[in-house]
Amino acid sequence: MIDQLDAEVSLEVERALAGLALAQSRFAGSGEDIFRRFFAFAASRVQAWRDLRWQGTRLATLKSLPVLERADVAANPARFVADEDCRHVVRRTTSGTTGALLTIGYDVCAQHVLNTLLYATVFEQHFPAVLAAIEPGAVSVGLVTNKPTRGSSTALLPFIGATTWRRFQLRNEAELDSLVAAEPPIIYGKPMYIRELADRLSERHVRVKPACILTSGERLYDDDRVAIGEAFGVGIVDALVTAECGIVAVSRLDQPQLQVLSDLVVVEVQTEDGEIRDQGFGELIVTSAFNWFNPFLRYRTGDVGWLHRQRDGRQAIEGVRRRKEYAQLGPLAIETRELELHLVRHGIWDYRLRVVGDCAFLIWSGAVATPDRSAEVGRLVARLLKTATCRVRRVASVTRPGAKRLRYPAGGRGFASVAT
Repeated sequence: MIDQLDAEVSLEVERALAGLALAQSRFAGSGEDIFRRFFAFAASRVQAWRDLRWQGTRLATLKSLPVLERADVAANPARFVADEDCRHVVRRTTSGTTGALLTIGYDVCAQHVLNTLLYATVFEQHFPAVLAAIEPGAVSVGLVTNKPTRGSSTALLPFIGATTWRRFQLRNEAELDSLVAAEPPIIYGKPMYIRELADRLSERHVRVKPACILTSGERLYDDDRVAIGEAFGVGIVDALVTAECGIVAVSRLDQPQLQVLSDLVVVEVQTEDGEIRDQGFGELIVTSAFNWFNPFLRYRTGDVGWLHRQRDGRQAIEGVRRRKEYAQLGPLAIETRELELHLVRHGIWDYRLRVVGDCAFLIWSGAVATPDRSAEVGRLVARLLKTATCRVRRVASVTRPGAKRLRYPAGGRGFASVAT
């Protein structure tokens, strides 16, 4: 058994070293240098990008490309994969918000970036002393999930103090005990997972205090930020991470603005008039150089937000939400954040709200201990939205395990698609 574990650790280290070596060659120099090599590789090794030619800058090169749709990749995934050795490629499947499965391949370099860059960025920017104090082999990053198919697992992080990353299943009592005992300095997960963790710990009268909470994978609503901060007593780092494009942008501690990883990522926005611009409000179009084996260029993410260009030329993103979710509701275009401030006082954070004509419809779920105040909440929502009535129903679960919350889905009359 020990020999088997030693062999597995040796293989992990071997892959990590191979990934590091490849990353050092691919990501040397400036952002322009990186993208010039990246585009040349894609043109020579990936069928979908055979006609790609360097136009002097990465932005000029991208202007010649059409926008890439998820359906384009799903229809013929082999066209978007590099013609090279696949022995050490890891494949992961994502369903996005459409439910249509898409499989992404990652070579050892992309695996190294995924397993290192985000955590290293958080530790180096905010908690270098915390990382230095962690014993080798200890859990430095604890990822929480309620997805049934994602069981407990551990991975070595050889370049983050030889510590480990461990996944904990929220709905397993033994796993919760292990998380409390491990005390990882970074607890990581979708905001809804972090809020479920806070509820589970509160029910047990147990408190953990990491160095920070790291979130990605779905929208971090304003009330999430407040509730998570109060539950754990620490700051939050939010990140925009996608299976297709990797790590796109990371916030600073307790800041709403996400800083784009400009050396590896180019973000554009497609505005409502169909134009593609390098700043403004619209759907985020991402080109990422992190995954050379399965490259996505000018990819429609399905997220919308404000894209800013800062004084130093770098990009930042604010107000990210799903394209199918609105920021204002009802005939008077009431901001959803105003609703959230009221609903959170009733312990409601996993819900779905629609407005159809002069009626609002709200379904919600909450912790077992949360009282059912549906009638009171219905009157409150109707008053805030200026609708004749609001029909409210408490259900066992609004968002299925592993899925992403979508509080204000498009559909029905009365939704105001207003950029805020």
